[in-house]
Amino acid sequence: MSFRVFRSVARAAALAAGGLVCVDAHALGRVVLFNELPVEARCGFNVAFIRDDPLAWSVELTQELVVLQPGGSVRMDLPLQAMPAQVRLSPSGAPHLYSGAFEHVELVCHTTREAAAGPWRHVYSARFDNGSGSGSGSDSSSDSVGVAQDWLGCYTLSRETPTDLTEWRMRLRPALDQVTLEEMRFGAPIDLHVSSRMVASDGSPLAGAPTPVGVYRMPLEASDLSDASGDSSSSSSLDSNQDGSIVNGHAQMNGNGAHPGAAT
Repeated sequence: MSFRVFRSVARAAALAAGGLVCVDAHALGRVVLFNELPVEARCGFNVAFIRDDPLAWSVELTQELVVLQPGGSVRMDLPLQAMPAQVRLSPSGAPHLYSGAFEHVELVCHTTREAAAGPWRHVYSARFDNGSGSGSGSDSSSDSVGVAQDWLGCYTLSRETPTDLTEWRMRLRPALDQVTLEEMRFGAPIDLHVSSRMVASDGSPLAGAPTPVGVYRMPLEASDLSDASGDSSSSSSLDSNQDGSIVNGHAQMNGNGAHPGAAT
């Protein structure tokens, strides 16, 4: 471990004894989405946090839909002191960073279009909510960092969350080991590999491997693949607005967060 990494971790751990971590003036948390699918994807996401004031009003930041080519990424910088970080220990004694001010991350992605200006055929979505609470000290829950709720594609983060001190990384990957373009065209399952890493006071990521958070299924929420005759088949658990946003519907999960060691 480099001296810079050691100093940052030691500083966070020392301040954790008093609860709230004092964020460096230049520290900047961020959320990054990577497209590691073999096809382009049009994606957007919201990040919401709660202001620490008597009104406790919520702030939602929106990354508008953007087309990501395979290997492409999009990054959202978070406002300073939006999500003050705290350090907690898991039941096994491993430290992790979370923020009680974090509210949710909501992601929607479209894939498959027959022409450059054609309609997108498939809609996938996932949502991550804060289940860590606002207390300090050790977690009483298990070492599982993300659990499925009874809403399709909705997960509760019981351990690591986005904070002012972390880069929250989401990677779109096929759920199948060797997916073909034809399978992607017909709505092959997609997983979201989530991890986080600390950010230095100058805004650059610290050295070392990211901390795995989990691997989560992004359910196929809507599908409309038309054939040459104009007929179309549609399978939808949730309704999709014209702007690509998702209107929640109640259904059982068809994918669960995997063991956190699976994320990279």
